Amino acid sequence: MRCFVVELNTSHSIFFARFRGVTVINAYQDKEFISIVGELLTHKDIQDLKYYKHHYYNTRFAHSLEVAYTTYKWCKKFNLDYRAGARAGLMHDMFYYDCKDTPDMVSNHLDDHPYIALLNARQLTDLTPMEEDMILKHMWLPFKRKPQYKEGWALTIADKYHAVMDWVVVPVKNRMKKYAELYERQEGYVQLNEKRIY
Repeated sequence: MRCFVVELNTSHSIFFARFRGVTVINAYQDKEFISIVGELLTHKDIQDLKYYKHHYYNTRFAHSLEVAYTTYKWCKKFNLDYRAGARAGLMHDMFYYDCKDTPDMVSNHLDDHPYIALLNARQLTDLTPMEEDMILKHMWLPFKRKPQYKEGWALTIADKYHAVMDWVVVPVKNRMKKYAELYERQEGYVQLNEKRIY
């Protein structure tokens, strides 16, 4: 049993580091990406996203940065408008409330927050029609508003990918770590008892 827990924990840590934490580090090191979103990144409205939890285990700022960088990389790889992908990705969840704290908003949050994000993004900067469409339709799966552009599909998929990372991978990692620590403590207790002379 011990090997099973340790192996799962180790492989998960590698998976987590490769696909999650590295995204934010790489985003800050990518000079071209920073040249595209740098002005937005330093704006107070974007920085304020750091104060809101997102998907329980992340901040809205970190989630938006991860989505923006992933969308940027995918758009660049497939010769799409990576500038629009990076900018729309950073602003796609630009809302300033916690839907768990406002019960009347919970039911409509999935449908309403793209509109709110779009209004906030319009106040922050001038948007292209493509960027507006990407922000407005990034919640395609629940509400069937299909993105008009390929870049919008990249943003939608990147958003869902990072949401799964937030909802599934982080809790599993935390749970496996707790189980590994608990098992180590129990094994240590057994070893102590075996060494005792009665």
